[in-house]
Amino acid sequence: MLSLNHNRKVTIAKFSESINHLLLTATAQPELYMWDLNNEKQIRNFSSLCTEPIQDVCMNGLSSQVFVIQRDGRLFSFDPRSQNPEVQETIAHKNGGRHRRLLNIPDFGYLASFGSSDRGERQLSIWDVKNLSKPLKSVEFDTSTGSLLPLYEEGAGLIYLGGKGDGHIRYVELCHDERIVASQGAYETSEPERGLCLLPRKSCDIMGCECSRMLKLATESMHMLHWRILRTHTEYFQDAIYPPVRNTSKPLFEIVDWENGTQDIYPMIDFQPPNTKKFSEV
Repeated sequence: MLSLNHNRKVTIAKFSESINHLLLTATAQPELYMWDLNNEKQIRNFSSLCTEPIQDVCMNGLSSQVFVIQRDGRLFSFDPRSQNPEVQETIAHKNGGRHRRLLNIPDFGYLASFGSSDRGERQLSIWDVKNLSKPLKSVEFDTSTGSLLPLYEEGAGLIYLGGKGDGHIRYVELCHDERIVASQGAYETSEPERGLCLLPRKSCDIMGCECSRMLKLATESMHMLHWRILRTHTEYFQDAIYPPVRNTSKPLFEIVDWENGTQDIYPMIDFQPPNTKKFSEV
């Protein structure tokens, strides 16, 4: 058994997608550690970089950048492989309260942060991970008070935003042009959610233009939600909806390779069913 943080309460724990047995943990003390679960030992201590209780942390796709947001709204990032990391920081969501969350957007090179605006509305901000000086775009939603449940559908560019006790699930569509946010809307229901989970995209009905499949935990039941994009020519593979995405089912390398600065790329998943034609080629 691995004892984390010397009996202090771990509030956040995130596994690395790309590194085998690498775990990032955070506490409200504040403390921020990285662990080698295979050898059951702590390999990094970044607590000196933190000045306030940590509300959320996340890593980029190759675990070469860590993002942290604190109770005072300080958002900062650094390279966890460095012995003396250079910190990039800004202030995000001064009035964030308990809504502050972070979400990595790997296919866009973005970071999504969640908090509250000056008017008390729940707010989403999109950041360029290479420059945290100011957000690329900020969007306000509503004044609900439920703890946020943000999800991201890689390949579709869709951020889903639910909240514990909310009856609706909002969505934001990202784009690569200067708009940043292409559209937004909401799925409305009278039954509040207690939890949300995206299923792997390969489980979607590809020829039925299902872009996301989601499990919603309600008070006494579980629901399957199907998010579809309307298309007329469903006899063709809609390659604009289903670009290849990273296959993160297996880590890319071991911790020692990561510490030595090894670079690699993920294999990609192609969703085109056999014996079908791409709509873009017809």
